[in-house]
Amino acid sequence: EEMPDNATDRPLVTFALIAYNQEKYIREAVEGAFSQTYEPLEIILSDDCSSDRTYEIMQEIATAYDGPLKVVLRQNSKNLGIGGHVAAIGNVASGEWIVMAAGDDISYPERTEKLMSTANSIENSTAIFSAYNPMSEGNIGKVEGGNSQSRITLFELAFSAGGIGKGAAYAYQKECFGWPHNLPDWIVSEDRVLPFRAGLLGHVAHCPEPLLIYRLSATESERTEKNDRLRAIKNPKHWILLRQQTESASEQKRISRLNAITVKFALRASEDYYSESKNKRNVILVKARYTLLRAVKKVVTLCNSTLRRKSSGASSTDLDKYKQQHHGGLQ
Repeated sequence: EEMPDNATDRPLVTFALIAYNQEKYIREAVEGAFSQTYEPLEIILSDDCSSDRTYEIMQEIATAYDGPLKVVLRQNSKNLGIGGHVAAIGNVASGEWIVMAAGDDISYPERTEKLMSTANSIENSTAIFSAYNPMSEGNIGKVEGGNSQSRITLFELAFSAGGIGKGAAYAYQKECFGWPHNLPDWIVSEDRVLPFRAGLLGHVAHCPEPLLIYRLSATESERTEKNDRLRAIKNPKHWILLRQQTESASEQKRISRLNAITVKFALRASEDYYSESKNKRNVILVKARYTLLRAVKKVVTLCNSTLRRKSSGASSTDLDKYKQQHHGGLQ
């Protein structure tokens, strides 16, 4: 029988826009979601029990939308925080992949399309993140986050507190949200947990093109505080969680035992670095440990490759211009 015209072998993707008290920016974020060119696409607009008009604005736009995309509008009955909110998204999303989006950022129309294209080009990819254009006071800056690597190794993720890049620039396979369990409620950011899970389950891929406009915090002190929070510098439970996930991956044979040991050493060095970064002597020692670990990692990679071969038998103004270009017809 002939395939119907609308049939596709592309996976269903969920574009998850999460928001909390962002009424000033939420309209632009939702417009970015509705501008996505990828199909089949499910859009989830999710509010974490905001005290302002964030949810009402999302509701107004969703009600007026009459396009081809499936739209799910939801609101948590109480404020769950980042960890609980992201876990809720993982439970309700229908897509094989989930593209994350924040209520104060703006996604380019081709964002989902290019993320999925990158995923298809990297075998066994479980997460993808892209570069982005930072925006401050309405002015869009030059591209940032344009890593030259197409794949980020698990070792590099471990030494970077569990994640590289901006969490708002990521897409994950759905399994990352529930394996080995939902995110704990105390998580203040998924940026340094979900990428690490993805690295344990497969490969973290990178798209060097900027696919969203990332809104920066207003002041330098706010940005520093946010970066510290993302790296969980003052939260020992974060590092315990990453080590527990490493152990789970090893027990389930997602990664080799030797790889797990190396990753745990990298996590320890990373924890020391971020907690002791004000001490120059400790920084030098940590960097020396990092250099040594990289050498060990190369040996581990070589050993793993040899084992695999043997087992297989083989040898502002800017913002206005952007809105006119991409969202001119969307009310």
